[in-house]
Amino acid sequence: MPPGTAPVPSRRIPVRGPFPEPRPPPGAAGSPFPEASRTAGTSPPWPKESPAPGPGPRRTAATVNNAMTAVDVINLQREPVRKVELPDSIYRAEVKAHIVHEIVRAQLNSRRSGTADTKTRGDVAFSTRKPYRQKKTGRARMGTRRSPLLKKGGTIFGPHPRDYGFRPPAEVRRIALRSVLSDKLAAGVLEILDEFPVPEIRTRDVYAALAPWEDVPKIIFVTPGEDVNLELSVRNIPYVKVLRAAGLNCYDLLYYEHVVLLEGALPLIEERLLKRWVPAGLTSSGAGWWARRAATPPPRTRRRAVSCTSSRSTSAPTRSRSGRLSRRLSTSPTATYWACGPSSGTASPRGAAASGRAGGRTARWPTCPWRAR
Repeated sequence: MPPGTAPVPSRRIPVRGPFPEPRPPPGAAGSPFPEASRTAGTSPPWPKESPAPGPGPRRTAATVNNAMTAVDVINLQREPVRKVELPDSIYRAEVKAHIVHEIVRAQLNSRRSGTADTKTRGDVAFSTRKPYRQKKTGRARMGTRRSPLLKKGGTIFGPHPRDYGFRPPAEVRRIALRSVLSDKLAAGVLEILDEFPVPEIRTRDVYAALAPWEDVPKIIFVTPGEDVNLELSVRNIPYVKVLRAAGLNCYDLLYYEHVVLLEGALPLIEERLLKRWVPAGLTSSGAGWWARRAATPPPRTRRRAVSCTSSRSTSAPTRSRSGRLSRRLSTSPTATYWACGPSSGTASPRGAAASGRAGGRTARWPTCPWRAR
């Protein structure tokens, strides 16, 4: 700095003291952690902190509730004949009323037709002439008789055709069903019936067989599959309903006070609510679905060669979506493009002839689907 010049003040922000003394290493005198780490590179025993947020431990077979509850199986005389074990994860689950309410509301909303409609000021059939002059009348200005403020005018914010239904997630629907079944079993209004044979369609015989349940106001029977004789025999009895296990829902279980599950429907309910395997020999639309899905993988989607004829050619144009796109992109009367779709390994005769490859080889995935060959 030349003599006689004043020092330029520093622009740094001054750090004010007092400064804390450095913490001594673990094991030294005065250290809050007298026990030093025994292994080199190991951090000292600092105070334990709360676990970091994130997914918890994985759900293994040991954490799943596999407990079972023994329930009596009755006959048509409501006499116990044997015992059956029901999984507690379905019939002893926690009852969540708010989820059941959401599912029932979704079912009732989906039944609404949603056809209510009102006319707005643009839909009302009225004259378009101005009622009176704009000024010098002492009244508010008005340009049409269709105004919602006048009689026979349009409606403001009226209902219009719409869909009121909404579909909750599948796991939420399963939780609701488990809650209703658990509540029914705890209340003592859920029974397991061994069988309900109906040799012919006759309401009188079924009505006589329901005599042991004459003290029940409304009752529902859940069958493993289609039983035409039973379903047609009870359809004229107002307080009795027959429901298949594939259509089990919360609204019907709550509307009918007494629930009777046929013994053949129990594995189907477990398959639906616990995703367990059920032998494919059971006669039901949902029996063995998970087993069949695992045994038969979905068909592979390939890209095969198809020929597209432009409008300048004399042959009929291709009606597929890929053909329409190819006609716009092609510059020659006949061109071959790679279309996306399930293939059995052989292309169409037209595509094989145009491409000159018998057998229809599939294209590589990185290839552009609309690229001419």
